[in-house]
Amino acid sequence: MKHLHSKELLSRMTLFSVEQILTVSGSIFLPVRLKDLNVTIVAGGGGSGWGYWYHGNAFFGGGGGGGGRVDKSFSQAEINTLKGTSQQYVIGAAGAVGASGATAPSGGNTSFLGMTAYGGGGGGSGIGPGGGIGSGGSGGTVTNGGNGGAGSVWGGGTPGTGHIINGLEYGKGGVGIYENVGDAGGTSGMLWIRYTYYDFK
Repeated sequence: MKHLHSKELLSRMTLFSVEQILTVSGSIFLPVRLKDLNVTIVAGGGGSGWGYWYHGNAFFGGGGGGGGRVDKSFSQAEINTLKGTSQQYVIGAAGAVGASGATAPSGGNTSFLGMTAYGGGGGGSGIGPGGGIGSGGSGGTVTNGGNGGAGSVWGGGTPGTGHIINGLEYGKGGVGIYENVGDAGGTSGMLWIRYTYYDFK
């Protein structure tokens, strides 16, 4: 029986390319013949600050801060340890709308393969409430989310900017609101994975 050498075996294979955007926590299987691996993660944006009533004045809440982003291209040594394994990942949710007089919740962290993107800070509520702080991350090349804007009697704080991936913005902070006036929608985080692998047709 003839045994194929590795170079001859490789010549009979095809290089496949995979790209996925994942927005719900779970796990992903990395192929046995993994060749290249590039990952981007984004955390959830901070929650919208709620309005505050003071001496006849309605102050809109501060905007939530943008979630952090982390990018990494994995080395061959790292790839060798990941081949044929199933890896867990966690996707950070957008922060919830806050309560009157309290800072809104931060966005959730997103994590995968030793990388962590930190959720954006929640918007404030009070007299001239401040916006949430845009966050960063660790484990790769970090890009901070934008800071949320301060609220006022004229309107809600602007949302901290998130990160545009394939035309969609992930990790954006929520707009500062007063009661049900305004758009409270921040956006959740994500995992963007790109890899190539060899296999038979």
